[in-house]
Amino acid sequence: MATKRGKQSGGKTSETRTKTQTKAATAKPAARRATPDRGTAPLAAPPRELTPLDRAEQLRAAIERSKLTAADPWAYTPKARRWGERAQTLVERLPRSGGAAALERELAALTAEVEADRDFQEAKRLF
Repeated sequence: MATKRGKQSGGKTSETRTKTQTKAATAKPAARRATPDRGTAPLAAPPRELTPLDRAEQLRAAIERSKLTAADPWAYTPKARRWGERAQTLVERLPRSGGAAALERELAALTAEVEADRDFQEAKRLF
């Protein structure tokens, strides 16, 4: 009687479970495991410090994006254009100089100037 109830309610019998388990056991190894084991997953590499050239390129890209999202583009664009030109100059000069200390100081000054600007912060928040 117990087996009839299991079959009537649509419950799986031990025979059905065995077939399912057998199919899973004979499947290809890659198909069996949808996610990698936590113990065998490769560890993420520690974040590397950005080079001055990378920082200059990121600053230039952020300035270009901010021009598209500025709240008052007519007032903001000339400022952003000057910053973009300075950042582009640094991007061009840094590889040739090998990261001279003077250029790194200039990059730090430009970054501080741009990051301190209220319009840039508002535009950055929007992108």
